[in-house]
Amino acid sequence: MGFSRESPSKMFPASQFPSEIRWVMHDWGDEDCVKILTNCRKAIPEKTGKVIIVDAVLKSEGEGLFDDMGFILDLLMIAHSSGGKERSENEWKILLKEAGFPVFHVIILLRFLLGLLVLKPMHSDL
Repeated sequence: MGFSRESPSKMFPASQFPSEIRWVMHDWGDEDCVKILTNCRKAIPEKTGKVIIVDAVLKSEGEGLFDDMGFILDLLMIAHSSGGKERSENEWKILLKEAGFPVFHVIILLRFLLGLLVLKPMHSDL
């Protein structure tokens, strides 16, 4: 399967095998991320499925120790890709709900931007 900027959902076809999404979502704009995550949502079991995303999770403006670095990384994503960006926890929340993941948990792995997002399709324990 080849790389296709025009069709991100085809890059991630529905599969029964679990996988993580690491440092991928920040390369895409919101609309494309929703397509990718919607396809992931279709591929996992309704009650037991999980999607794990490892990506940047910015603090709300003015709350993070590394706000300036987050801003710089966001500018790099804009220059590196068309539509790519780093997202705050609130931006992730909006994106994930639109893609069909009403339940998610954010675990900050480092004080500097790195977050682990665990997504569930239904309300249940993570």
